[in-house]
Amino acid sequence: MEYCPMKNVRTNMFVIGNWKMNGSLELCDDFIENIEKKDNVELIVCPPLIYAQYLCTKANFKVGAQDCSQFTNGSYTGDVSCKMIGEIGLEYIILGHSERLKYHHESHDIIAQKLERCNENSITPILCIDGENKEQVKRQIDFFHIKARNAIIAYEPAYCIGTGIIPTNDAIDEILTTIKEFGDFKTLYGGSVTADNIEILKEIPSLDGVLVGGASLFVSKFNKIIQVLST
Repeated sequence: MEYCPMKNVRTNMFVIGNWKMNGSLELCDDFIENIEKKDNVELIVCPPLIYAQYLCTKANFKVGAQDCSQFTNGSYTGDVSCKMIGEIGLEYIILGHSERLKYHHESHDIIAQKLERCNENSITPILCIDGENKEQVKRQIDFFHIKARNAIIAYEPAYCIGTGIIPTNDAIDEILTTIKEFGDFKTLYGGSVTADNIEILKEIPSLDGVLVGGASLFVSKFNKIIQVLST
């Protein structure tokens, strides 16, 4: 299979917040009232699904989901389909997060099915990729490549999530550049992104944005990340 390298041209940066299983209506209102949105930053907040429609009707930023079912519909108690997510106005879904792999034992085959559901419903997947070196990353991208053709890809080394540890800029750049060799992908970094290290991360040449975990639960910290990436 042949891949077309992407020209290294930086456009609008993505700042995506993953609230995980955190949040409240009070936090939703705090974001609605105090988020400092910038025209040159694509701002997406992914709260627990129960808060998503509330944000969609009130917020001036885009809202995404943290997961979807691999099934179109049917007798799958507790699952929510990609179509349902789209019907309430969500345009993005995080897929393959390392916590889904760890706690819910999701396989790459299941993630591939979820990518298909996103393609069928015109929803943009935010596909999380792990791997401590570019060969591991290449194998994952090669597996997902066709189904992930419309995805935003977030490099998210599992050992960095919630630890405060991040790779060097050179190491991240090598991985993101490797991903771009497979096609016209927007490439993000995720894993202990904070308001304190965003100035450093911003200098990565291949970076198109960040996937933010814990810092996305605080408007002041999230606003700092938005501000830095908007300049």
